[in-house]
Amino acid sequence: MNVTDEYKYDWNGNMKVDQNKGLSKITYNHLNLPLRVEKSETEYIIYTYDALGNKLAQHVFGSSAKTTDYLGELVFENNALVYARHDEGRIVPDSSPGAPRPWEYQYFLSDHLGSVRVVFSEKSTATPYSTNFESASAPFGNYNQYGVLNEYDHTDPGTTYSRSHLLHGENNSQIGASKSLAVNPGDMVDMEVYAKYQAPGSNPTNLTTLFNALVSAFALQATGGTGIDGQQAYNAISDLYPGAPFFTISDLENQTAPRAYLNFLLFDENFELVDFGFDQISIDAKQVGISPVVPHDYLSLRIQVKQKGYLYVYVSNEQPYQTNVHFDDFKIVHHTAVVQTNDYYPFGLTFNLYQRENSTPQDYKFNGKELEDELGLNWLDHGARIYQPEIGRWMVVDPLADKYTAWSPYAFSFNNPILFWDPTGMEGIVVSGQPGDHDNERHFLVNGLDRAKKMQKKYDKAGNGEKATWIVYNNGDPENGGYSAEVMDEYKKEAGEAGIELKVVSSSDEIVDYVNEKTGGDSRSKDQISDFAYVGHALPGELSVGYESHNWFDELTHDALDPADFRKEAFKEDANANLVGGCKTCVPSTFGKSAAEKMSEKVGGEVRGSDVRVYYPGGVVSDEVLVKKNGGQIIVIPAKGRKK
Repeated sequence: MNVTDEYKYDWNGNMKVDQNKGLSKITYNHLNLPLRVEKSETEYIIYTYDALGNKLAQHVFGSSAKTTDYLGELVFENNALVYARHDEGRIVPDSSPGAPRPWEYQYFLSDHLGSVRVVFSEKSTATPYSTNFESASAPFGNYNQYGVLNEYDHTDPGTTYSRSHLLHGENNSQIGASKSLAVNPGDMVDMEVYAKYQAPGSNPTNLTTLFNALVSAFALQATGGTGIDGQQAYNAISDLYPGAPFFTISDLENQTAPRAYLNFLLFDENFELVDFGFDQISIDAKQVGISPVVPHDYLSLRIQVKQKGYLYVYVSNEQPYQTNVHFDDFKIVHHTAVVQTNDYYPFGLTFNLYQRENSTPQDYKFNGKELEDELGLNWLDHGARIYQPEIGRWMVVDPLADKYTAWSPYAFSFNNPILFWDPTGMEGIVVSGQPGDHDNERHFLVNGLDRAKKMQKKYDKAGNGEKATWIVYNNGDPENGGYSAEVMDEYKKEAGEAGIELKVVSSSDEIVDYVNEKTGGDSRSKDQISDFAYVGHALPGELSVGYESHNWFDELTHDALDPADFRKEAFKEDANANLVGGCKTCVPSTFGKSAAEKMSEKVGGEVRGSDVRVYYPGGVVSDEVLVKKNGGQIIVIPAKGRKK
């Protein structure tokens, strides 16, 4: 839309008007999530959320009214279960005749960005496309019912049906009924048609027009367009027909029979020819006069697809002289376990979309996020924010904008969505305790920063947009176990150069608050913790972040961090924790559990700890070397808290 104010925003930076989509008013809740989206007085959407911002319902009003309810992994539409999501895909109801059970398992194949590329089913589905040419329309292109002579009809032996599909070979009658299909690895396509012909005439035909007839039959675009009917398809077929038929006389099964065929052309997704095939009409299918009535010739082909691409099926009459060829009972059966395929432009718009006919739409696409296309929204719901792939921008300000001051708060994936993506805004945390009365006062800093750097390097390699935060406990008094201001300034600079955010705290409560609530409100629910690591003093059952000395009184009164105080909801479901950098983190306390056991109750992933007091030899040291030098072993509590 060519106007100066296509988009308008409220005082919180939320988009409230989108004139390109005809959205006149968008209102938000206290979490900056859309509550009501209006297109007109009668067309609008209302959203319902829980207290944490999880979407519970979407109510669409207007000509396509519907209500979608989200109950955990169950999705209902107008009070009917549509599908249930699971870690590897979804389960959809299956009421098809002969189904072995009332549901069907479907699985997702995703790329490195989490975008769903292929949805395939546990069972193969056969989709037929057929016509007996008696109806005025059929699921084929270039369709007609020219033939009306009963002796050329195959559908029945009587007079109930009389029509067939006549191609005489002259202009506009060389290429007949056609069908194009998007195909995928493992698909099988069966093709069949019945045919007979009359004696050839003497009028020559113009075979140089075959290409024009073929691209017209499939409605291919000479310029523009993408996918199965776009310019690439047009150019690919043009290369096969340089002013003459693709098949030469030497290719024919019978050089004396008419050059009339059932054909297919198979291209890969880049429109390189992969395979082709044809079945020629038999010379025995010649009908002379009204009687005797000779049988039709049965033409059939089958192809097993080995790679994603496009299949073009058609019947043709490529005789050099006018010859009436009658086709009837044309049928194509597409056997596939693939339900949907998607290709994406870098910022998330889809192209080359394939959806199996009569299948339940699968709306979790780019980055694995739900596409909302009601009222033409074309939004991707990322949970904390809504993303618009057509402009590559978020609709609302980044709640973590203070961490990325060099970037626009509306920028998506640092403007490089191929390398980076931000599925939910996860965070990794490394905690370093203070040294106490140890001679090497920097060993927790050296190794804490090293762990944070490795964590950030892992995130950068994954390209998931996650950030590592390094928390250092310091009472500020070097005489009582803390770090000096000069030492902290040095490490703050080094952390900044590595892209690591350093937070200095002086109480374990500050660590608990940051882990559980981040910056308050619902900020932690939008930025869950995916990794947690600890480097510092520890006693059985606790992480002794505020350790001051080995004096017995100090050991009893020092400030300790108890993993039991963490909220389970602060961590991603498969979050991991590494407590090897602390002493005896897998040793239970006198009256309770070990620190590692407590941590395993908060995270769903793996928890690592040790059974020995660890003394750091100086410099950066790995977990394995640290534990081995102290005569202990690393103990792993596998995912979901199962001990090994």
